[in-house]
Amino acid sequence: MAVSSFSKKNAITSKALSSLSELDRAYSPSLWNNRGLSSEETIQRHVSTTLQESKKATEELYSKINLQYGSTLKNVLDLYSSSSTVAPGAQLIAYVHGGYWQFLSKEESAFLALPICSGSPARTATIFLAVDYVLASEKQYGQQASITGICQQMQELFTFVGNLAQVLQCRYINYTSDSPKTISGPLYCGL
Repeated sequence: MAVSSFSKKNAITSKALSSLSELDRAYSPSLWNNRGLSSEETIQRHVSTTLQESKKATEELYSKINLQYGSTLKNVLDLYSSSSTVAPGAQLIAYVHGGYWQFLSKEESAFLALPICSGSPARTATIFLAVDYVLASEKQYGQQASITGICQQMQELFTFVGNLAQVLQCRYINYTSDSPKTISGPLYCGL
């Protein structure tokens, strides 16, 4: 299907977002995929693919697993690079998974590490971080599972990543996500 026909057919207007269910649908691609799959099948396929590619990245790249960045046991991240030594001036990419704050983890998030960290010389000067955090559905963490708590976790993450970038002499930090709800678009910081 051509992009233009898809966008015309599924255009989302402010009028269409008048109810909460319509807004939820707009933010849930699994509900409007055009592959003929149910929402559940779409999610299962996504998780299967990202887990498989994440495992491949862990096997093929240098990695440091479960680095603690915050105040809870869930505040950990995995670091990936093409080598155990990183030249000064490398860029650092922190990937904060989406999942509507109720689903997914860093375990599915390393799928981007291999294509980002391997290949051309510019990519070999890249450090990739797959970030975990307390989800809104994890009520056993109390206040940390609230929106305020999730924001606090992100502040702890930013502090940790900023310090890590200084120690590793990184030139740039790029925070990114697959969800507009997790981080409002990529945040790019030059150091």
